[in-house]
Amino acid sequence: MKIIFAPHHTIDANYEFQLSNFLRYYKFFQEMALKYQDSLVWCFKPHPLLKSKLYNHDQWGKEKTDEYYQWWIKQENTQFNDDEYDDLFIGSDAMIHDSGSFLIEYLTQQKPVLYLVSENTQTSLNTFALRALNATQNASNEEKIEEFIVNLIQGKTTIKEEHALFYREEFVDLYQNQTPSSRIIENIKQEILS
Repeated sequence: MKIIFAPHHTIDANYEFQLSNFLRYYKFFQEMALKYQDSLVWCFKPHPLLKSKLYNHDQWGKEKTDEYYQWWIKQENTQFNDDEYDDLFIGSDAMIHDSGSFLIEYLTQQKPVLYLVSENTQTSLNTFALRALNATQNASNEEKIEEFIVNLIQGKTTIKEEHALFYREEFVDLYQNQTPSSRIIENIKQEILS
């Protein structure tokens, strides 16, 4: 089984909205990767801006950041992805994250997903994202995260009913008769010709 760990970049307290729980859980996810190394392959898929933010963080810096990223590259059951993620999503079995965009995007996979909530989550998301958040399983502590992992390994984790409903309401119609990209092209053509 492959699980994606995708932390957001908003580690700076001065950022306009804060979703990231990385500074709270970064060691814990290494512990989980080691503890369940016989059952899971972990893919570390950080937001592209996280690395530079950690380089400039007063408690991290370049050396600590590079060591952390290298850890994910070097373990037998871990990998690092800083590239496109379409194939990663398709080839995964679940995701644990606190990303804003992945909150919506991963729901298209209809696979188990755990969102790491913080005290800022509710105030940082718009109405649509809050609906997506309700469609995911949520955790605000290490015990809930590990429970999700264990249930995933044991085959007990499925998507929530709200996840299936969100998928039907928000995505299914987008692909009826024509792909979204084809519709966009048609709309552009119509605007140009009118």
